[in-house]
Amino acid sequence: DPEVEYVDELRFRTAVPDADGAWSIGADERLLLVPAVTTVDRPLTHDDLELPDPVRRSVYAYLRERAPLTTELVVGQPDYHWVSVRARLIIRQRAGLDEVSRERRRRAIMDQAARRLYEFIHPVRGGVDGQGWPFGASLTLGDVYPLLQRDPEVEYVDELRFRTAVPDADGAWSIGADERLLRLQETELFCSAAHYVEVQEDGAST
Repeated sequence: DPEVEYVDELRFRTAVPDADGAWSIGADERLLLVPAVTTVDRPLTHDDLELPDPVRRSVYAYLRERAPLTTELVVGQPDYHWVSVRARLIIRQRAGLDEVSRERRRRAIMDQAARRLYEFIHPVRGGVDGQGWPFGASLTLGDVYPLLQRDPEVEYVDELRFRTAVPDADGAWSIGADERLLRLQETELFCSAAHYVEVQEDGAST
């Protein structure tokens, strides 16, 4: 289905083809689906990740027709682990720029760094290979440092912190304590909450 971007094939590992080309589905199978989310420049919301009921029913009906009557099928969605990143980047000074140009340069670097974070911490576009995060994966500060230092204007990353976030009903975020390592449960995928990037020129006071 074009609206379904990702299927957790590992959790559906006992679906195998028979000699005649049919599929044999074992007992008690669970399939987790993620919509085809293409947004990579802002935090994702529950609405962005909500799987349309017609898609869920269509997938379930397709599998139900091919599964033994004794098979218990569950077609659902992953749980999402929202992550907020706070970073301070130190950039190289560039001579000859007036204050307006310096601010424009700083803003461009900040926006690009934030976009890289939204792309990287994304359930279906993120991860090291850009193919999404696997279930049970972990995210460390060491995964993110190279991402932020990719810009040649960045001299070094002065500060980097992770925080687990929970979206409120009104669209605000409840942010937890600083963490150095985030680990997914077997039914979770990473997802971006709001990221906060500060950019300073080398030698500027904080």
